[in-house]
Amino acid sequence: LNDLLGTRFPRDSAKDFSFKHLHKLLKVILKEIVGSQSFLFIIDNAEYMDTQSWEFMADLATLKRRTILCLSMRTTNRRYSRAEASILGNARTKRFVLESFSVEEIEEFSKAVLDVRKVPSELVSVLFDKTRGIP
Repeated sequence: LNDLLGTRFPRDSAKDFSFKHLHKLLKVILKEIVGSQSFLFIIDNAEYMDTQSWEFMADLATLKRRTILCLSMRTTNRRYSRAEASILGNARTKRFVLESFSVEEIEEFSKAVLDVRKVPSELVSVLFDKTRGIP
């Protein structure tokens, strides 16, 4: 792969292939795929990403190309890793907090998704209770 991708990974064994090397490899591949275009990454439920994934996203955010990372995540009380904090605390980061749906909005959303005219009120109540208004 070094010859094909222009990387300088150690030629030792695969067991020494760290996440740092994997991130470097993925960045090289992405640069080749994307070329000079802009690119957009959308990640849902980012609160479940592991530390290595956050580090990779932080690396992507530093690319000189126009890059947009769109992360959806629930607010949590846990401490952020250094990589998470670098992304979420960056001056270029735009944060939007979406309000929960009301019961009526959950009903309308459910009808649209299910392509039906009516959703039983019991189902709407369960959906609202289970999702806390976040579909």
